[in-house]
Amino acid sequence: EYKRYQTDPEASSLTTERIEQLHELGFVFDPRKHEWDAKMKKLELYVKQNGHCSIPVDDQILGYFARDMRREYKRYQTDPEASSLTTERIEQLHELGFVFDPHKHEWDAKM
Repeated sequence: EYKRYQTDPEASSLTTERIEQLHELGFVFDPRKHEWDAKMKKLELYVKQNGHCSIPVDDQILGYFARDMRREYKRYQTDPEASSLTTERIEQLHELGFVFDPHKHEWDAKM
């Protein structure tokens, strides 16, 4: 309903007041964006605390996130439409020093 409101408020049963009330209650209208923002905040904190973006595999939240982002990046390279990553998100990760190909990164560091 919220997407309908965004494209055509007249066709939606939502009103500006209802949306404001839902926001006040902490309602999340875009769960995927909300999850992305939460993971990026955790990643930013990790980088701030550790000075790098090399997340250990045993970190259940960020380790899985890193794995997923690497998989999505490969998917993005072959078919951007099939990936959950966008150019903006890739740039955000690059800004933090995220390594999409750790094997290549390690190899390059040794050379």
